[in-house]
Amino acid sequence: MFKRIPERVDDREFRRFVLEAAPILLRAAVMMTRDRATAEDLVQTTFVRVARRWTTAREAPLAYSRRVLINLARDDARRFARRPTVPLSQEHLQLAASSDTTGQVVDRLMLLEAVRKLSEPQRDVIVLRFYLELSVEETSKLLEIPEGTIKSTTSRALAKLAGVVSPDKLEP
Repeated sequence: MFKRIPERVDDREFRRFVLEAAPILLRAAVMMTRDRATAEDLVQTTFVRVARRWTTAREAPLAYSRRVLINLARDDARRFARRPTVPLSQEHLQLAASSDTTGQVVDRLMLLEAVRKLSEPQRDVIVLRFYLELSVEETSKLLEIPEGTIKSTTSRALAKLAGVVSPDKLEP
């Protein structure tokens, strides 16, 4: 059922790539899926797929991995689209906000909740542009969408986020 990864993939170059790329891909996956466990699974699957195609992927492994991760996240979103989600209640947010030590956690939760409300294309663009710090051109190529669409999608997504979370409330 499972394909075996060829022995030649088990080299230092691939291991070094995994160590460097894992945190970056995991953060992006968490933002796209809104669930750490799912994100970890997607990143692991991404590395397996990259390993299987390492001879091709080694030319630009991070770009190749991003593409695989985005495709996996989209597949996952379609698979679970009908599952109900439980949003954070205002009571929970207010309770957490009352403690100084949890202020940053609350800010993160509010931001994640706001990102969650974006459409899938908007979420993908925001994650790639601002979380992975890709340019408009790189995002366009990766998502296979014209640059103008990337710009307008970014603008609309930021406007939605601004309506939910004010920048002065978020701590770096």
